[in-house]
Amino acid sequence: MDRRKRQQTIEEMEKGRMDEERKIKVERLLARTKSHGSLIGLPAGTGGTRKPSKSELLKDESEQKGTRRRKKQSEASKKRRRSSRKSPSSGLLPSMPAVLIVGHSIPYWASRYAARSGWGTHLGLESSCRVIWSGHRGLRWHEVLRVVSDEVYRHGAPDFLLLHAGENDLPAMSGRCLGLNIKADLPVLHQRLPRTKLLWSDMLDRLSWRSAERPERVNWAKQKVNKVARKVVLGLGGDVIVHPDISFRLPPLFRRDGVHLSDWGCDLWLFDIRAGLCDNLFPEGWRERGSVAPVQWRMSAGKEPVWQGVPSAYGTPV
Repeated sequence: MDRRKRQQTIEEMEKGRMDEERKIKVERLLARTKSHGSLIGLPAGTGGTRKPSKSELLKDESEQKGTRRRKKQSEASKKRRRSSRKSPSSGLLPSMPAVLIVGHSIPYWASRYAARSGWGTHLGLESSCRVIWSGHRGLRWHEVLRVVSDEVYRHGAPDFLLLHAGENDLPAMSGRCLGLNIKADLPVLHQRLPRTKLLWSDMLDRLSWRSAERPERVNWAKQKVNKVARKVVLGLGGDVIVHPDISFRLPPLFRRDGVHLSDWGCDLWLFDIRAGLCDNLFPEGWRERGSVAPVQWRMSAGKEPVWQGVPSAYGTPV
């Protein structure tokens, strides 16, 4: 292609008298002149200094418009996703602290009891945090990491991760072995969720430990495991929630199977959980202000708990 033919081709392109296929071939050939002008009969170095044609300018302008349009659409879709994360039922904002409670049948049944009682799903803290329940019946300790990963993928990383697990591993596993597993897995959770504060809920007593010949020895081993877990969690900057009022010496707190908590036991467990959350959400001392009344009870002649104080309407601390 000589200079005259090349100039004629460019003029035809500008006038729009060429078909699309030929335009593509010519554009590819002209593009090669930027670095190899001599291949088409032009002096070397002269091909890259040509003035862009009108069609090329229009093409660049259309590409820029398309880029701006796609950017606007992407921003609009992000806004829609952020607005969709707002819960229409409770009005919870995604910026509120999130509490993820992971455990076995104790959190499982407690969450259902809370939903149908005066506690509520968020334990009366709707204006302060959002509580996400993840109770799985029969959960073993080696499944905790997987469950937490699934919940983080579904809801995002929480601000507080409350764990209540381990009882189902006893007595099939020795207390020493379970303590070593917990000691190894808790730092892994802290490493995966560096901005999440770990909360350890103490393992509970039981009236009956399945396949255990001496339940009192299992209760003793459980206390040893709790000591190991407390030390690890506190060393990682977390906190511990204890349940001093739930004891195997008080049978009305348990169901007939001697494993799961009754409604009275769930009340005590939920109160301890709510108090622990308030300690971390309101570190300025909500207890001194009397926002939540302490729970005290005594055993009557009929072996049923008599409540002397209950949470004040399960309300939110002021």
